[in-house]
Amino acid sequence: MKALIIGCGSIGQRHDEVLRNTGLFTDIDFVSRRQQDGRTAYASLPEVKDINSYDYFVIASETSKHYEQLVWLDSNVSGRTIMCEKPLFADGVLPEIRNNRVFAGYVLRFHPVVQELRRILSGKPVISANVICASYLPQWRKDRDYRTTYSAKAAEGGGALLDLSHEIDYSLMLFGGFAEVRGMTAKVSKLETDSEDTVSIIAKTESGGVVTMNMDYISRIPVRKILAHTDEFTVSADIIENRIEFCGQDGEDVVTDFIIERNEMFDAMHRDALAGGTLGCTYAEGLEVMKVIRTVQEQSR
Repeated sequence: MKALIIGCGSIGQRHDEVLRNTGLFTDIDFVSRRQQDGRTAYASLPEVKDINSYDYFVIASETSKHYEQLVWLDSNVSGRTIMCEKPLFADGVLPEIRNNRVFAGYVLRFHPVVQELRRILSGKPVISANVICASYLPQWRKDRDYRTTYSAKAAEGGGALLDLSHEIDYSLMLFGGFAEVRGMTAKVSKLETDSEDTVSIIAKTESGGVVTMNMDYISRIPVRKILAHTDEFTVSADIIENRIEFCGQDGEDVVTDFIIERNEMFDAMHRDALAGGTLGCTYAEGLEVMKVIRTVQEQSR
């Protein structure tokens, strides 16, 4: 098989590393204006020679470019699999994809802690859940000034709401669809960005539960946790510490630790997509995430 990666920033390079290590591809080329030593790279999608020779496409460019690139691909190839980094889009209408199978790159679905939490909650209505993702933007990419990254620039699809939409995706997966959404975004810190650095969302699920999600760029203490309550138990999932704590009606705590390798989730996500997809975020599910994002954006204007 042949793969084409569109974008060669840090995430594009990571996808390249993962795909090369699968042993499934004879060629992996790029669409990037950056020179790639010894690798085939094209400056733009229309310049790619024989676009139909590729079997798998990975859109790993800035969020603001996803719409144009995905629509172009769907108009020029068919019957292929496309992995589009999260979130699907920054703005504009949500296009109908007719000719290809598209997945959104919400890789945390493949985290063993999230998978185990999904198993624990299966068939158990969640009555309340609290989700938090807190981190410090200047520490994200230690080899780059955060002010030059797309995350700092609203026009390029940056901002905590879009960047940290993993939390919206796995909340929808774990707790079910949202019947009602209320949200607010704000720029509250002295970080030199023009994008929001704090997001708060409260949603009522279709089963009647309440989910709160808080995401930010401003925390020097990184936190990524899920606390979920049912009528029978409470479960806490720590995605950074790779740990689940379960407390049932007997009041006894059970703690389970997990081990995960650096690229294990990305490998699983790509293999799932190439096999047709059973766990990955489908295009339809990615659009549901976008609808929540749109709602919060509109309420924050």
